[in-house]
Formats: sequence, structure tokens, C-alpha cells
Amino acid sequence: MYYRVLSDPYDESGKKVQHLRIRMIAIGLEDPACGSGSCALGAYLALQQGDSGGMYRFYLDQGQEIGRDSSIIVDIVLDETGDKVANISLSGSATPVTEGTILLPE
Repeated sequence: MYYRVLSDPYDESGKKVQHLRIRMIAIGLEDPACGSGSCALGAYLALQQGDSGGMYRFYLDQGQEIGRDSSIIVDIVLDETGDKVANISLSGSATPVTEGTILLPE
């Protein structure tokens, strides 16, 4: 996944907000709205800042280059230490393809 920062971070109702343009490209293919990649990118960027209990919102634009515009919002909450993700929420328009659960060791 590639990303380009479109805005400096700003505060919105207690959340640190940033607007990004993203692209998810594979050989001969491009995903116009990659929810899983957007969540992973949001978690990574939030953890780089690492504020304890920090709340982050990322507005992600994708698909413009292939004529399939999408807008995704990813909200991230870090735990009290600031080194783990406590919650990730994804919103926007999407077509569900699959569903599952991943259990991580504590």
C-alpha cells in the first residue's frame, strides 16, 4: 500500500485527524477500496505517534486513478500504554467479500 499525506494533522472532537490518498496495487490489478489495508495503515500510523489512550481518525481516499472513487474512514484508539491498538473502526461504502476472526495470543 502506498500513501500520500493530503493534510497536516488537526484536532476533531478530541481525535487527531489526518487526510491521506492511498493506493493498493498488485501486478495488473488495483483495489479501489481496501478496508483491511486501510485499517492496517491507520494502526501503523497511530502507533508511530504512540499517545497513551490516543484517538486517531484517518480519512482515506482511494480509487480515483482508476475511476472508482472511494472514501474510507478509519478510527483508531490506542491502549493506556500507547503501544497497542485497543480498537479499530472502519466506515465508508464497501462490498463485503468475506468475514472472519483472528485470535491473537496475549
